[in-house]
Amino acid sequence: MLGRLGGLVYALRKAAAHERARKQRGEPSIPGRDVRPYRAIFALAVPGALSYVLMAGETGVVNALLARVAHAKEALAAYAVYYRVFSFVVMPAIAASVAMLPFAARRFGARDVSGVRAGLRQAHAAGAVYIAIAAPLLFLTAEALARQLTASPTTFAILVPALRWIPVAAIVAMPFFLCRPVFEGLGRGRPGLILSVLRYVLLAAPAAWWGLRAAEARGISPVLGVAAGVTLASIVSSAAMLLWTRSVLARVAVPSERA
Repeated sequence: MLGRLGGLVYALRKAAAHERARKQRGEPSIPGRDVRPYRAIFALAVPGALSYVLMAGETGVVNALLARVAHAKEALAAYAVYYRVFSFVVMPAIAASVAMLPFAARRFGARDVSGVRAGLRQAHAAGAVYIAIAAPLLFLTAEALARQLTASPTTFAILVPALRWIPVAAIVAMPFFLCRPVFEGLGRGRPGLILSVLRYVLLAAPAAWWGLRAAEARGISPVLGVAAGVTLASIVSSAAMLLWTRSVLARVAVPSERA
């Protein structure tokens, strides 16, 4: 929270410095600027905030399912570790998505839709290379990592297979993270919220339930089961995000870029 406040103070001071420099140069204000900036800001901020609320709901669903399995305490502990390690692994994709928003907004402002497409391709390619490096490292170190993070043999046994699943979960989640800022760069917050509802409300619970039932039937880690189910929901939502992004970019491209 303190870091966010620091960033806000820096951004406000930097914007004020740019505005003073503009006035000293005698340049006019930007024509056609938004006369209702708060409405434009909240049109993006409210859907984004709601998406994070829905994301937290997915964790609640998973916890509720794991609370009913055998060795529930160990399963919940294992999932908590799994989720934190997963969050750590996907942090570069989240950081790239933060950078993608101003990049997309700037390219759209310059009417360079092909530049947005190129940026997305490069970001996805970099993500694939990153996962290709991280996957074998995580697979080989999963047992050592689990030993450091839990003292329970039961939790250890449940956790290791789930840790080895993380690269799969991370690679399919990347399009969801990377494409969403493209809509926000266009000033459209609704698509991200709609697809968050698809993933976290409509798909997460049944997919996690199915994964857990499949894991119990095969006698494997329940955490791996719910992780696989949530990954299936992520595949569907990421595919929808990619298709929607491609459709929007095709519509907003200038005629020369369409050709």
